[in-house]
Amino acid sequence: MSQFRMISSVAGFAAVLTLSGWMVTRSFPLQAAPQSVKDATGVKVQQDETKLLHRSPVRYPQSAIEKGIQGTVVVEASLDSKGEVSDAQVVSGPQELRKAALESVLQWHYNMEAGVPSKVQVAIDFVLPSQSAPAAKAVAGPPANGVVQRINLGSLPEALREKVSNRLTVHIGDELTAANSQELMTSLNAIDEHLHATWTPSADGAGSVIDVFLSAGSADSLSAKRIRVGGNVQALNIISKVTPVYPPLAKQAKIQGTVRFTAYIAKDGHIENLELVSGHPLLAAAAQDAVKQWVYRPTLLNGDPVEVVTQIDVNFTLSN
Repeated sequence: MSQFRMISSVAGFAAVLTLSGWMVTRSFPLQAAPQSVKDATGVKVQQDETKLLHRSPVRYPQSAIEKGIQGTVVVEASLDSKGEVSDAQVVSGPQELRKAALESVLQWHYNMEAGVPSKVQVAIDFVLPSQSAPAAKAVAGPPANGVVQRINLGSLPEALREKVSNRLTVHIGDELTAANSQELMTSLNAIDEHLHATWTPSADGAGSVIDVFLSAGSADSLSAKRIRVGGNVQALNIISKVTPVYPPLAKQAKIQGTVRFTAYIAKDGHIENLELVSGHPLLAAAAQDAVKQWVYRPTLLNGDPVEVVTQIDVNFTLSN
């Protein structure tokens, strides 16, 4: 007689089938629920979230709140083949709210398998909050003899969460002291200057809970952050381009192909950093030597220059 039973887990579920002494297992991953995005108080995004793989939250500029400005910003976004927003422009909306809307939409990633067109329009409502949100109750410093019972990283983007987790200097079970809490803050700031941490007493009062989060920061710091621009779009902004020299050894070996970089472009349009993604080693060095000399027209976000992260492909093709 065969026996069938189900085992459930967080990651998924598994069917275990026993037949004549043989055990066969097969796992079926469960589909993850859409990630909840915490927009600023008073912000409502008119968008079918099921068509998004992920999006960044929308902030409500403090300067606009102080001036009593509210309204709806409509943004038109262009998507690349992977569903990432490659370009966006404001169709309508109060000038003081446009920058916050664009900064968010430029980081969105749509699910193209859901039948999303290559251009979409998004409406974002900004309604003045009736009152300021209550400040979080956090302990300024670690409690005396506090043992770390939990470390919350859930509010961080997945890639940043993994990076922070790997570089934490305080762990669950450690006694929290003024010295190691300061060391934690130093390590977080080394990863990203917008990372912060707060300490709160645990529910039983016997220890501490550490929450690590990204600070919204000031308008000036947000305007300085990088935005992602599609490679084809950014290529139109090149004003000075150096052609790579085909390495003689690669020619002799009849090696050709594409070298791909992730490029970080400064506000003035110069290449700030290049990270090799793929490409033959004999071609990569020549491509890098040329690309690092490229200069782009500065990218403006509502009139202010911003840093850009983009993809650059350099093709090496042997002539017949």
